[in-house]
Amino acid sequence: MTNDSSDKRKAGGYGRLSEWSHLLADNQFDEKTARLAARIAVWFPERRTRLGLWGANSVEYLSALVAILRSGHSAMPLDPRLSSRELSEVAERAGLAGLLVDRDFPRLYRSALTPLPCYPLAARGDEDDGDAPVRTRELAEGDVAVLMCSSGSTGLPKIVPLTLRSILQHARAVCAHLSVTWRDSWIACLPFSHIGGLAIPFRCLVSGASLLISRSADPEELNRLIELEEATLISVVPTVLERMLSVRGGQPFPLSLRMIMVGGGPVPERLLARSGIAIPTYGLTEAGSTVTCARPGCDESERASAGLPLPGMQIKITDPKGKSVARGDIGEIVVRGPGAATTYVGNSEASAATFVSGWIKTGDRGRLDAHGFLHVEGRRGEDILISGGENVSPAEIEAALRLHPRVTAAVVMPVDSEEWGQSPAAFLVLAPGRPLKKIHIYQFLEDKLARFKFPKTVVFAETLPQLSNGKPDLKTIRKILEGQSLS
Repeated sequence: MTNDSSDKRKAGGYGRLSEWSHLLADNQFDEKTARLAARIAVWFPERRTRLGLWGANSVEYLSALVAILRSGHSAMPLDPRLSSRELSEVAERAGLAGLLVDRDFPRLYRSALTPLPCYPLAARGDEDDGDAPVRTRELAEGDVAVLMCSSGSTGLPKIVPLTLRSILQHARAVCAHLSVTWRDSWIACLPFSHIGGLAIPFRCLVSGASLLISRSADPEELNRLIELEEATLISVVPTVLERMLSVRGGQPFPLSLRMIMVGGGPVPERLLARSGIAIPTYGLTEAGSTVTCARPGCDESERASAGLPLPGMQIKITDPKGKSVARGDIGEIVVRGPGAATTYVGNSEASAATFVSGWIKTGDRGRLDAHGFLHVEGRRGEDILISGGENVSPAEIEAALRLHPRVTAAVVMPVDSEEWGQSPAAFLVLAPGRPLKKIHIYQFLEDKLARFKFPKTVVFAETLPQLSNGKPDLKTIRKILEGQSLS
């Protein structure tokens, strides 16, 4: 993508907004969002209303997000992969007053979300704006701008409110840490329904960098964008980077690409070794996205960690009593800083357990080395697994599986996966009847779970291995799920 550097420097904000071959200049983006903001103000006249956003990454999606904020409301990006039941539960818990959806929004979802009104993401140019302009009231920096879902150990999402001020503060901290300027162009392929994806447009906003939107994480398409558009930055999960490298077949990335941010789960050393510009990160929704990140061009000792904290971000490692441990010792990672949330929506119990005296208790285990680099030793304990960058709750999958009339017991565990890092595996005890196959389980789960939560491995059994106290023998079950010999 070619840019006029002088014009871009003067304009500020989004240098250029690009989706595939479609370019949108700053003034066009402003006109587009202003037109839709006026319509949203008519659809939802009460200020600070919570509105859902459903769709794939696109210029229209981002325009709708900014239009919601410009009309004085809060936006809640919704994962398009959620089932209709999950979507309905999230909308109810968040108190959404309506949704803006793209043209692919399924009819089944509309039925499940009745009576919430649904409006199109894109503002058509031929629509009548009325006789008089509508005065919109943009959000103040202290207002909640977005609400993001963060997976919990029970499977019910925790809803994280982030103010406009916190989002912009976090974006500035990331850009300062990575030296992002108006000369950069950043590919956004992580879904905007996740904080790791949604944070990228705001980083481009505060730095003046160009934004390249990809509708998917297809490795061939991402490699094409990097080559043809001369992108300088991209954020991916380990699984996507693995696929991109496989597609390239040993061909190095172009010199224009100066950094690949890799997050959403542990980054294997072998993967970092295959690309010298890949840098690991650590973050969480409650902190506004990135907490630590290795710096571009750093040495291998820094790349072997999750890097240094962002400017203004503080980290301490604590013992079970909440006291800081000695440097190098392992404990719970506790963080605070710019961009961090201070509570959950409608969940006082979880809020009290997570947000303590201005700090966020992450539930993750780690240590700080002599250089201040963070080393993550364990993610979210046994109650959450991370598959392809997605937080997945085994308890949620077990609960859905137990609804099957033939399933009398269900145990779901994480197993190591070359492709996904971890993947859910299910051990099912069946009542007598006709044989079941994995496809039958998938068909049953279709309207109950998002597909990325489906167990990749399913083992059927007549009895549940048990310990002498009657509890499930998890060690034996794990061996079975991993295909190990029980001898």
